[in-house]
Parts: sequence; C-alpha cells; structure tokens
Amino acid sequence: MADILFGKADFRGKLPYSWPRSSDQTAVNIGDANYDPLFAYGFGLSFADKGDLSPLTEERASAAIADPGTLFAAGKPGSGRRLLLGAPDALSTNPGPQLIEARPADRAAQEDSVRLRWTGAGHAVATIAQDTPADLTRQTNGDLALELEIKVNAAPSADVSLLMGCGTNCAGGIPVRSLLTEAAKLDKWTRIAVPLRCFEKSGVDMARVETPLTFATAGSLDITLSSARIVSPSGPQLACK
Repeated sequence: MADILFGKADFRGKLPYSWPRSSDQTAVNIGDANYDPLFAYGFGLSFADKGDLSPLTEERASAAIADPGTLFAAGKPGSGRRLLLGAPDALSTNPGPQLIEARPADRAAQEDSVRLRWTGAGHAVATIAQDTPADLTRQTNGDLALELEIKVNAAPSADVSLLMGCGTNCAGGIPVRSLLTEAAKLDKWTRIAVPLRCFEKSGVDMARVETPLTFATAGSLDITLSSARIVSPSGPQLACK
C-alpha cells in the first residue's frame, strides 16, 4: 500500500462487481437487460489513466413503499409501528424486566427475531402499536388472517389472550393458552393463522385498529416471535370461538 501511495507500484485491483448509477438501480449484473452501471464489472484505474471521473451522485432514491401488512419482520416492527411492553396501563419500549422483557434472537439470520419473556409477577402485555389507526375492513372482508411464526420456549403458566385493539375499551381476541402449550411440546417453530373476522366477531372495530397484535397474560411465558403479518393464509387457520 505504501509503494502505491508513493508511486513505486501501480494499481492492480479491479472492481469485483458492477457499481450502480443510483441506489435503486437493479439491472447491474452482466447479462441483464439495459445493463448500464456507473462502473462496469472489472473496472479499475492505473497511474497511466487520467482518472478525471465525474463526481458520484449523492441523490438518494425514494424508499420503497412499506408493506402495510407487515406487523413484525427481520427483528423489528413494520413501518409506522412500535413494539411496546409492560403493564397494560404503562406501556413503553423498554419498561425493565420486572414484568416482561424483550431481547433480540436469531432464527435464519442474526437478530431477525425477538424473544419475549413474561416473568409471571403480574399482568403484562407485548403489543405492536400503530402510529395511526389502521382500517382493516377490506382485509377482513377478504378473509385475510393474522399469521404468526413463533417458537414457544416455555409453556404459559396462566391464560393467554391474543388480541387486537381499537382504542379505549375497544378490544377483542381469542384464548391461546392450550395452543401455546401444545406448541411448547413440539419445541420448534410454529405457524399460527387467525382469521381477522375472529377479531371482528369478538368486538374489534376493524375500521380503526390501533394495536393489531397483542399477547397478554398474568402468568409466565417465553416465546420467540419471528414474523407477524396480515396475509392471505398459506395453510390451516384457527377456528373462531
């Protein structure tokens, strides 16, 4: 490196990939239609070259539109959403471990999931909260479902509710203690799909959903959440009760 800096050796390295013209250019592999990167694969300069290249653009491509159906994925809540923990009337992003705690967990990639552990010291919830209420009436009428991928590390010691909320005194859900207990016996990742109409039947106003996902229990519970989405279900669904 010192010899190159002082001109005693020439540059020999070449670009091992194509360098795009913009942050959202995707046709940057040799053989792609309309292949036109800023610097092609194998580009490289030597001292014999002029090196008077045009400045690199600093313009940023607009962000892709977030999937409104993604409640939690890749280790974090979806766009416009937050993961809140604690007692039902005292939720925060980091309440301390007295009632419930959240820690990053690995499934297919580093920290692509979250491990949620209820201590059993009192009633506590883990909830995905919307920054603004969501209208899920179209999704409900279209027979979409809340689909979760979870691993139950320790079975619940008390009743557990899977809820949606639509503001003060407006919530509804289903009991899932037996389901989580059975999942704990399997000791593997489990897919759970709950039709949105189940939440509607339990009293949720689907036109103004503020918390599209909540686990609530007064007992101890240990689960790892990998993903939560509102989708057309890919397999069996729970029956509304």
